[in-house]
Parts: sequence; structure tokens; C-alpha cells
Amino acid sequence: MVNATTLARVKAHLGDAGTANDAILNALIESVSREIEAYVQYPLLQAERTEDYDLGLNDRLIFLRVVPVVSVAEVKVGPTDWDWAALTALTVEKDYHLGRGGQIYLRVTVRGGFQQARVKYTAGLGTTDAAVAAAAGDLALAAEIQVCEEWRRRDNPSTVTVPGPSGSKTLDAPHRLLPRARELLARYVRLAAMVPA
Repeated sequence: MVNATTLARVKAHLGDAGTANDAILNALIESVSREIEAYVQYPLLQAERTEDYDLGLNDRLIFLRVVPVVSVAEVKVGPTDWDWAALTALTVEKDYHLGRGGQIYLRVTVRGGFQQARVKYTAGLGTTDAAVAAAAGDLALAAEIQVCEEWRRRDNPSTVTVPGPSGSKTLDAPHRLLPRARELLARYVRLAAMVPA
């Protein structure tokens, strides 16, 4: 698991050169990074992945679950519950090609009803916090803005008063990404409707 930014970058935003708050800041960075992963709808960690996708009759498009795609090692198409080891992999450019947005365009026709595709690929933003921040500057900045805001309000969290039958209660307000952070993250969001669960 990697984070969306580094401790050094957050401390630069805060103007904090000391180490007394490092543990709290690291916890905030990790929490915000998981929130960002949920918001953009894919993990940040660059890793090798093997995923299966259901294909309907004449389906020719597969949206890979994680972006950016670094490389595709193998694409196979076969009947549901097929022995994948026995299938021959498709040939890149002849049988499929990879689109810029992490989609695979099949050039083979899926016949005989529902089938599955198995894709082995490497995708993600980086293998270290620094690599993620270097690869996705706006995403790192969104994390830094959010962490700094949460650091500033750590002793005075937002609250909301909720009326009830025996009086009102003061509760912590729901935590949300800041509007500026959401704006910076907009180009990284994966479209949920296009990605099979």
C-alpha cells in the first residue's frame, strides 16, 4: 500500500521542520490516501494484477479496473470457468490493443454466448509514496491540502447539532474531501459505471 504524498511534502506545506508531529501526520497521510483511493475508485499502488471480466455476445471493450496501465502481459478469452492455462493468449495489435484510458479493444469476436476474459497487467501510479507524488502532482497536492486542513482542525473538529426526542446532541460532522481537493482529483476519477465490479 502506498500513500498519495510524502511526509516531507506535507511538512513543507505546514512549514514544520521538526519531528514531534511526524506520527500524527503520517497517520493523517495514510487516512487521506485511503480516502483518495475510494474517491478515484482504484488503488494507487503500481502492481501486477490478474483480473477476470465477463463478456457478452459481441463485447469488444474491457475497462481495466486500475489505471494508469504500465503494460499488458497477457489477454485470454474463453468460455466461463475455462482452464486458463490451456488457452492461447491473444496477440497484441492483431487481436487487441490498449487504449489510453485503460481500456482493451478486442479485435476478436466473442462467439457462443457469454465468455470471460482474463487480463494480466501492471498498473498503478507508483511503488513508493514519492513515486506516486511524482507521477500524479495534482493528486499529491489534493492529499497535501486535505492533510493540512485535517491537521489544522484536529483540536477543533467540525460539529453538527442533531435534534432528537430527548434534546439535541452535538456530533462530529461527516468527513468529506475539500472542494479544492475534489477539483484536483477530478481527472483521476475512474468512471464507476464503466468498470465492472
